[in-house]
Amino acid sequence: MKSSVEQILFKHVQANLAKTEKEKHLVKLFMRYSDQNSEILYDSGMTVRPMFHPSLDEEIVSAIGLSLDDCEEFINTCPSIRGTSRREKSFDKPIYHALLTSVVYFLKRKKEREAILMNLFLALRFYSSLHRKYFPHGVKKEIMDYTVSNLTNKFDIKAQGNLIKALDKMAINNLNTYRDKYLGELDDEKFMLYMESLRTRCNSLVQNISDEYYTNWKAGNYMNTDRGEFTTSDGESIQIERTNASSTVVQAASAFSIWFNSSSVDLKLVDTVAKQTETAPSTIRHVLEKIKEKDNQAIPIISENLFALLLEEQGKTMNSICSRFWVPFAISQFSKTNTENILIINIRKILNSLLEKYSVKFAGTRREATRMNYRRALLLYFALLIQRHRCN
Repeated sequence: MKSSVEQILFKHVQANLAKTEKEKHLVKLFMRYSDQNSEILYDSGMTVRPMFHPSLDEEIVSAIGLSLDDCEEFINTCPSIRGTSRREKSFDKPIYHALLTSVVYFLKRKKEREAILMNLFLALRFYSSLHRKYFPHGVKKEIMDYTVSNLTNKFDIKAQGNLIKALDKMAINNLNTYRDKYLGELDDEKFMLYMESLRTRCNSLVQNISDEYYTNWKAGNYMNTDRGEFTTSDGESIQIERTNASSTVVQAASAFSIWFNSSSVDLKLVDTVAKQTETAPSTIRHVLEKIKEKDNQAIPIISENLFALLLEEQGKTMNSICSRFWVPFAISQFSKTNTENILIINIRKILNSLLEKYSVKFAGTRREATRMNYRRALLLYFALLIQRHRCN
């Protein structure tokens, strides 16, 4: 006897996604969602809940090849849901069953990339609901930033650097653990066991962070988001007025700064940068370590200026950081002579000041070519690290 998942769901999904254009459309829906929510998903913490409106749920279900009625029929007739506690644990949403059926379909077709994407889509849908469960009154960014900054690497969101990477790792681990055991055949109970396993892992991810968050909330711990002023070696104060920066830029700069300040200097990246700029890796490493120790307020200013410059370019968005355009663009800001752009001027002043403070070699030479190489090295490190933080 055929299972409910096979009779009611899989036959429609198989017929629909066998059409190449339907499969591509479904993948594009995931990409569109991730692009539209990129600032939320690339946050270093769980500050903002990514939304799934009912119309989006319905659009996804339809793109997979099902109707809401199909899913409701499955929920009402499947013996592994009907009359069980699963209906009371929010497993009665059509979107969950539609997405998991698409995962099963892609696994059977040996389309690994598509299966992983839909599995992550399902994890994101769980995460959206769980975020509301654990943070019903919203999240104060200052407390979340403090929380993440003080986590150890045993927390995936800290070890991975941002939310989407943590969710992706969790979802892939679950898929690799249970794909054969629960998704190797079209069995109702195993289908539901897989769904429960993914939601349980997602629940643990959110609950662990919420426990730390509320501990800090009760203790009155928060990150001071007033970045104050960066004072150059010449005594000049440099500050970005938040009113001049979009919330997108501020949030991205804040997420990168927290990650930079709580991570070790990337020695392999230092070596790469040093080779490309003909500078001493030991000098670059020393300067970066001193920035983390004594001048970390420079990081949000540098990154926020770079992001603001990017958005001034016609047709460019924050997603352009993940393209080949980003690194040459960031470095090219130094080639603009006699510029009056205050963003570029401030970056140059800050880099000069940091190198004057922490590099004897830089401070001790008047040879402009050498000094330029070290400025380029520092900026190249930041540009590459920003790209790695957002895109890898």
